[in-house]
Amino acid sequence: MPIAVTTFGPEGYGSYARGGVETFCEHWPGPVIAYCEGTAPEFRHEKMEYRDLFEDEECMAVLRWAKENPVLCGRIAQGYTYNFDLNKFCRKVFAYADACLKAQDLVFWLDADCRLLLPIAERFLTKLMDGYYCGVLARAGNHIDGAIVGVDTRLPINGRFMRRYR
Repeated sequence: MPIAVTTFGPEGYGSYARGGVETFCEHWPGPVIAYCEGTAPEFRHEKMEYRDLFEDEECMAVLRWAKENPVLCGRIAQGYTYNFDLNKFCRKVFAYADACLKAQDLVFWLDADCRLLLPIAERFLTKLMDGYYCGVLARAGNHIDGAIVGVDTRLPINGRFMRRYR
């Protein structure tokens, strides 16, 4: 069954992630794994699995390093820019890589602020990824939208790619 993966912090859960997680459990065809920053929320569902992102020592080392370097928190002379905010965006990388290294299936990253409004058919996801290692939601402009990313972890390239991605 395709796996959905997301991450959020305590404040993020209350402001945007709760609605996402609830719709993932309602409409996703397989398990949902959420990497929490510390204590998991009270929401429970048979599809839901919580993992503590802060148990990952490599992730914690990167977060400590980023906090010591203002630029890596997006703070530059002109103000804040998300383009340099390693502190915020590396969490997604560590969560997704961990899930993909532990799974043998299709694994889809879903940003926690996404909402699934209708059921997603497993056969749709399988056909979408058929013959591809990775797929990403595309949008016009200069940015790749990383809100939805799929990977087929059953392919031999997965281990090598995810270790380098991490």
